[in-house]
Parts: sequence; C-alpha cells; structure tokens
Amino acid sequence: MKLRESYYVQEKNAIKAAQLQRDAADLQSRACEGLSRGWILIDEAHNYVPQVGIIGSKGPLKKFVNEGRNIGLSIAVTTQQPSGLDSSIRRNADILLIHSITMKSDIDVTESMLNTAVPSDFELDKKTVTDNVFERMVRGLQTGYAVVSCANASRIFLTKIRPRISAHGGTDF
Repeated sequence: MKLRESYYVQEKNAIKAAQLQRDAADLQSRACEGLSRGWILIDEAHNYVPQVGIIGSKGPLKKFVNEGRNIGLSIAVTTQQPSGLDSSIRRNADILLIHSITMKSDIDVTESMLNTAVPSDFELDKKTVTDNVFERMVRGLQTGYAVVSCANASRIFLTKIRPRISAHGGTDF
C-alpha cells in the first residue's frame, strides 16, 4: 500500500512541477515582451514617508523609490510640507510641480530639489526681482499657477493649471 501511495505522490508532484515550469516559461515570455509601468500615487506623502520618525510605510516606500525605477516602477507624491518629506524621496524627484509656498523651510527644501537652475531674475508686478528669486517667485504664485522643474529641461517653467472641474471637499460650487 505504501508503494502505491508513494507512486501517486510522485506523480502528483511531477504534474505540479510541470505546471510550474509552464507558468515560469509564460512569465518569462511576458517579461521579454515588456512589462507595463507600475505607479503608486500618494497624497500628503509627508505622513507616509516622513523625514523624522518611525512609521511602517516608510521603509517599503523608500525601497520602492530607490530600487523601483530600475524595473519600471514609479511613484507620484503630493505634499503641502516638503521639508517633512524623507530626503530619499526628495532626492529622487524627476518632475516638480510647485504651487505657492509660504513657509521658509519648505521653500528652501523645495529649491534644493530643483533639477534645473533658478533664473537670476524675473518680473513680478512690472518690477524686476533679482534677490531671493525662487522664494519671491514661489510666494508670489497666484491660485492656479505652478512652477515646473523637470530633469529633462534646462530651466524652470511657469504654468497655469486648469481649474478644477470636479467637486472639492472644502469648497462650495
């Protein structure tokens, strides 16, 4: 009886092994064709990947940012407190959309994240600004405008963001 049970176990294992080999070959062929990009979107990211403190999401998200780009994984984060965001996330930012910022520490951190040089001057209210250019530029942004910095461009851009067309929790229509 034991010999018969052993035979069935071996046969069952052989069938499983053959299926696993077919699955592995299928996955390998899919990978050779190219994998779709994966994205994680995080709002208020300073709560999930803080500069200081220990939180369960911090380690895995840092690893995702540091290693994921090599295999086609991406992350988009938003924060109203850039200085509260972990430096590994800030260091790996390829594109920045910067709306009005008022806190000096957040302005300084954001300027250090730029992928391009800040212009030596710009015009604000028909006056040429030459000192604290980035700070004054960001503090002076009107609602709906943003400064854009991109690793593939040699300068920063000012852009107008289209008005929201969906309902917002804090605003009446």
